Amino acid sequence: MEFMKMRFLVKSCIFSIHVSFDDSRCFFMQIFCKKFSSVIGFGIALCVGVLLTACLWDDESSEKVVLYPDQAVFFTIYPNDQAPNDSIKTNLAHGVALEVHPLAEYRLSFDEDTAFEPPVLQLFRINKNGRYRQVRTLKAERVGGRLVYRFVCEESAATEWITTLEDSGTFYKGKVSNVQFEGDGAYSSTLSLNLIAVGNVEEDLDTISLREFGDELLAAFRYYYKSITIDTLYVNYAHEHPTLGSNYPANLPWVAEYGSDNMMLPELGDWPGIEKALDIVLVHAISSEGILGTSSLFGGSLGGGPASTVLLGTSVIASYNIEKRESIKSIIETAVHETGHYFGLRHTTSTKVDMQHVKNGVDYGDYSNIEDGLDDTPFCSELFKSGLLKSSNSVKSDIVFPQWKYGLYQRSLGDVTAKCPDADNIMFPTAVSNRSLKFSDQQLELIRKSLMIFPH
Repeated sequence: MEFMKMRFLVKSCIFSIHVSFDDSRCFFMQIFCKKFSSVIGFGIALCVGVLLTACLWDDESSEKVVLYPDQAVFFTIYPNDQAPNDSIKTNLAHGVALEVHPLAEYRLSFDEDTAFEPPVLQLFRINKNGRYRQVRTLKAERVGGRLVYRFVCEESAATEWITTLEDSGTFYKGKVSNVQFEGDGAYSSTLSLNLIAVGNVEEDLDTISLREFGDELLAAFRYYYKSITIDTLYVNYAHEHPTLGSNYPANLPWVAEYGSDNMMLPELGDWPGIEKALDIVLVHAISSEGILGTSSLFGGSLGGGPASTVLLGTSVIASYNIEKRESIKSIIETAVHETGHYFGLRHTTSTKVDMQHVKNGVDYGDYSNIEDGLDDTPFCSELFKSGLLKSSNSVKSDIVFPQWKYGLYQRSLGDVTAKCPDADNIMFPTAVSNRSLKFSDQQLELIRKSLMIFPH
């Protein structure tokens, strides 16, 4: 009977808080229950407290300083570009731009300075309001005496990310040398071309039609661009554009830089139904003296937008507005050359305009870039030292005919280029007669890698 009463009392103590505890034994059990609960509660609270303290301590210890660029960003480094770029290594810690594209895998690296701990690479993008937003904080890998930072671009379109190198809360003070920015893309090595004729340019082609010109252009691209596949060439007329056609009358010669906000006519890109082709815009002439064609280095955008087009003229404007009609062969060679720039190829021997970078009247150019940095493309020291190509121009042009400006220039240029080991390369900076044109193996590989970076 006593045992049954005890069981009842224990059950009452444990399972009911509404029962009156008159028995001393139940009172003892009540005290025991409360103390046991208090011990358990204290233990749980202690564990949680320790964990929270550890987490807070870890957050504080691992917190990184956000080190924004402390200068205007004037220099850009392009994927797989091999040019020396002294300005890049000088400014990398404080802010240079990296050209990045969606889904591409990138590696930024430079020689390790063993006197300093490896810095943290911080990457930012610039918002529309001009403010920086951090997109990456990366620690270095040590690989063969170099510091390597790896990342994948998750942007929806091509853009620029800005760098800083952070060490203990301030800008890295170690030596930065032999900077390399490598990229591998996620897209195909197949390309389509879209030839867009502006104005009455077809009349400049004399004995052949625009379609026949396009067929010759396609054949040339397939011949020279051996590392990629050129599958299709489309032919279109600007006056037939479904929304912009009225801006481009078919019966007038179109001279670039007049009649448009952008001489490169990028608004004609992203042609309906041909959105991811390389747009080659053919006009009557380019108004800047001596220019047959122009393109942006590492254009990076297939299908509309800034730096998305290659611009060609059928005629060249010389001094006193005298025009010279170009041969079909010359126009096509120019197209091949300019498209090389679009895919990131520099001139084998640099001109002054290649190295200039003028902002607000100040030249921030990198005069270390006297050549393209590729091992299998020769450099013409005679041409560079001659000063014949050291003239500035408002347009970053390539095919220049200065002999029309200075009577003796043609003979002097011919004498010099005859000694140039790179005169047969497609990316030689000026026109040379009777060349057997070619790309080098490294140039072809760079073209392939660039195309696979560009979304298409």
